[in-house]
Amino acid sequence: MLNILTTLTDLIAPPSASVLIVRKYQPPAMSQFLSPQHIDKAVALAHFHSPVIHAAVVANKFHNYEKASKLLAALLSQWLSTLPATPTYLVPIPLGPKRQKERGYNQVERIIRHVTLPNTRYLLLLRRVRDTVPQTDLSRTARIENTKGAFAIEPHLLPQSGRLVLVDDVLTTGATLRSAAAVIAPHLPKNCELLTVAIAH
Repeated sequence: MLNILTTLTDLIAPPSASVLIVRKYQPPAMSQFLSPQHIDKAVALAHFHSPVIHAAVVANKFHNYEKASKLLAALLSQWLSTLPATPTYLVPIPLGPKRQKERGYNQVERIIRHVTLPNTRYLLLLRRVRDTVPQTDLSRTARIENTKGAFAIEPHLLPQSGRLVLVDDVLTTGATLRSAAAVIAPHLPKNCELLTVAIAH
């Protein structure tokens, strides 16, 4: 019955190529794509050029496809489970007000809300105080300038101990993560560590 409904839905509204790829996978299968790399003080969990990772990122970001966010959450969860046990707070990179309104959701929030590890929760610690242009076609220098002063922190939300994990979906130059981390760092309690991670690079 479910297959018939899916077929009918696909005829009415054909799914994107990325959604078709993502449909074939279940969260446990994401372990095969986990390949953490340290890049400029951040950790990138998987290769963006992998067809499955690329499809999941695109389907989550542009097609609001929940299964894609669950797959990426599984990848993030697998990495988090390798870290020493401590209270962990997942902090998404926020969108600017204009893009949040246009898209209707934050793709990184969608991922971390599906992480259900014990002693782990999400924390909306940052806000973007100005809209920035998309980073895709900018040079490294322009990306740094583009994100400078883009973020503000809600310091009253900071935990006094544990681990903050600042999360983005794709890392290229790392300018966005560095800019966001620089806003948090001066307020970071001494018993709290800060990690920066991207799902793909």
